[in-house]
Amino acid sequence: MRLSVLTLSFLCFIVCKGQGEIQHNGLHFTIQEDSTLVLVSADVGVYCDSLIIPDSVSGHAVTAIGDNCFKDHTNLCAVQIPMNLKTIGNYAFRNTMLERLNIPSNVAQIGLGAFLKTPLKCLVIEDSDDPLQVDIENASTFTLDAEMSPFHGCPILDIYLGRNIHSNYRQYIRHNGWITVDVDGDLNAIYPSGSPFYSDYFRIPRVIFGEKIDTVCVGGFTVYKGFVHNPNMVVMRDKQVVNDYFNHRYQINENIVEVDDVMYLVNNDDFTCAIIDYPSYSNPSTSIVIPGEIEHNGYVYTPKTVGAMAFIKCELLQEVTLPPGITKIGSSAFSDCLNLHTIDTQGGIVVIGNQAFWNCPALEIFNGFDSVEQIGEQAFFQDEKFFPDALPRDIKEIGSESFFGSGVRTIRITPQLKLSDVAFTNCRFHQLFIEEGVTTVPYYLSSEELHTVSLSKTVDFCYGFQSCKNLRTIYSHNPIPPTFYTSSPFPSSVYKYAKLYIPEGALDMYKLANGWKNFLNVQSAITEVESDEVIIEAGDGTISVWGVDPSCQMAIYSIDGRIAYQGPVRPVGQLAQGVYVVQVNSIRRKIFLY
Repeated sequence: MRLSVLTLSFLCFIVCKGQGEIQHNGLHFTIQEDSTLVLVSADVGVYCDSLIIPDSVSGHAVTAIGDNCFKDHTNLCAVQIPMNLKTIGNYAFRNTMLERLNIPSNVAQIGLGAFLKTPLKCLVIEDSDDPLQVDIENASTFTLDAEMSPFHGCPILDIYLGRNIHSNYRQYIRHNGWITVDVDGDLNAIYPSGSPFYSDYFRIPRVIFGEKIDTVCVGGFTVYKGFVHNPNMVVMRDKQVVNDYFNHRYQINENIVEVDDVMYLVNNDDFTCAIIDYPSYSNPSTSIVIPGEIEHNGYVYTPKTVGAMAFIKCELLQEVTLPPGITKIGSSAFSDCLNLHTIDTQGGIVVIGNQAFWNCPALEIFNGFDSVEQIGEQAFFQDEKFFPDALPRDIKEIGSESFFGSGVRTIRITPQLKLSDVAFTNCRFHQLFIEEGVTTVPYYLSSEELHTVSLSKTVDFCYGFQSCKNLRTIYSHNPIPPTFYTSSPFPSSVYKYAKLYIPEGALDMYKLANGWKNFLNVQSAITEVESDEVIIEAGDGTISVWGVDPSCQMAIYSIDGRIAYQGPVRPVGQLAQGVYVVQVNSIRRKIFLY
């Protein structure tokens, strides 16, 4: 007997392996008494890195994912959970590679350690009137048992919480991922993984509470920012009502506008707005362009600031373009954006707040940096690739450790510059110029890469350059030798190999002065200071280079290595938008052209 094509197709689609069992595309199901299906296992090789679990198979609704179903499927990076699903079993996705997860509103229960040891960062729990039951093992409060909650150990960055969560475990502890602390199980509690003794290092950057939430309990020091939809919701800690628990807590109202996944706080007095949040669970894009205007309720608002912690821990973000109207980047605005590479402000930024770019190790391009006048404390802390050619021309204030672990090729200290004593601690810089009017060289201006120092004739005191072992040229314009904090302000190798330039007629005084008399190579005539300070500006299709002899040669390459220009230094126009490499003499810089 010959089987029809339709029958063969059906057999390929659904294979009955025995009573109550169904296989579909490498997924194995068990039929329940109510004719619904439980997904019990999956063949590892039937999907690439993402999987869509079907809502139904052969007329049977998929309502459960069984215990250990995808455990150790390390190739599973994304999953779409079926809308009819009600239960996710114990350890169902343990040790997978899920980073983003959407839990539909019908899911009623999640078992022990369901997402244990996953790199889960972005989580959406959809709105529902019914609470979500999470199972937690009854472990001791003194243990750090990894099976205590479904999300234990997940490095969650962004959460949308659309309903209340109930737990079978009510003792107040901090070691698990999600628990409740109220004996009736009516409170939500959010805790990151890790020891409570170091809880500050395990904060969740943002949680948005949906309208269905009635009461929330948030553990100590665990949420940077909370967005509340429900005006009747009470924020509690240790069962005591507190109004300002979150570092930044926003009540969702008519003044908060969401446009293309970016949240703005509008000001109706001057029709400006501030960027206050960018929840990455809603947008996996690696780049974002902030518009110059947004519309709301018939009015047009101009973005003026990037608010505090607006983009904090947006680890997927690589490129941000800000409109010219923005003048301030707030405190911690881009902290811990580990993959942020490019900031394009098109000029106009005046203030960079404290820790604005804390721990952005990939940050390399900052177009518009030259317009900045104030840089806060630790603004570019540990940004190891950030190395602009020079400080902004009109800089007026720099906070402590602003460039710790990052760098600036050329530093100029002017009388107008308000400078913290430790502004350049552990900063990489090549040249140091102390301008006219400055009398004291600030404390801790040292860099192993420093090769040139120029002290104006008003300088009369220096703390010293003991760690600057590669210093090779020193210009001291004061005919009276400046004094030092120590008798040996330079390394011995500097005294031996560096050249010291002093004013004509001052040789005898320098030969007798502590800290200066040990130099072997002294030129008693100030020549023109050699400088490798180069400023590269880009905009409107043109790249310009300043600070070098126009007779020098330069080359401009596209990011894929093609030569866009080669010849004498001059403005080069009519270039397409994109990333270019500009080389002048031995200096090589990446720059983004808008």
